[in-house]
Amino acid sequence: MSGQVKRIQGVDPTSKEGGAFLRIAKDGVFSGMIGALMVALWFLMLDAIAGHPLYTPSLLGKVLFRVPDALQDPTVVESFVVVYAGVHIAVFVVFGLVAAYLVSATERTPAMGIFLLFFVIFETTFFIYSLAVGGGLIAKLGVATVIIANFLAAGGMSAYFIWRHPKVRESIEKAWEEI
Repeated sequence: MSGQVKRIQGVDPTSKEGGAFLRIAKDGVFSGMIGALMVALWFLMLDAIAGHPLYTPSLLGKVLFRVPDALQDPTVVESFVVVYAGVHIAVFVVFGLVAAYLVSATERTPAMGIFLLFFVIFETTFFIYSLAVGGGLIAKLGVATVIIANFLAAGGMSAYFIWRHPKVRESIEKAWEEI
């Protein structure tokens, strides 16, 4: 098997298209994991400082599964933490894959708005989710903490893409020079 390249559902990783597919997939997974980790660490730190580690993912899991009085229940339930962590990671990986595709597609053009785009996507998604499952969630977590969490995720993911895609970095540097 040495010297052979494995094929994934008809994708030839040695071809231009196959290599691009694999780069996008890798970038998407890595960037999504970075974003998920940034948010998780932010809320873990806040929860630990407040004296109730893992409260936020437990709360979000309860809200996701529509547990009655979830916003008033201070109990940390490990099963909700684990399930919500899985959902959290999956959502960020999907965001990462979409972002990786967009970065790849726009790498040859000016890409000044990547950071802002990610931030807006995170904010919009979280606020829509919060409104759909219960408007009190954002109030419970705090608007500023949610904005900071999304800012950290957008920053981490953007930094990854800027590092991985030199043309994006060059276009951002050029845009800053023109300001």
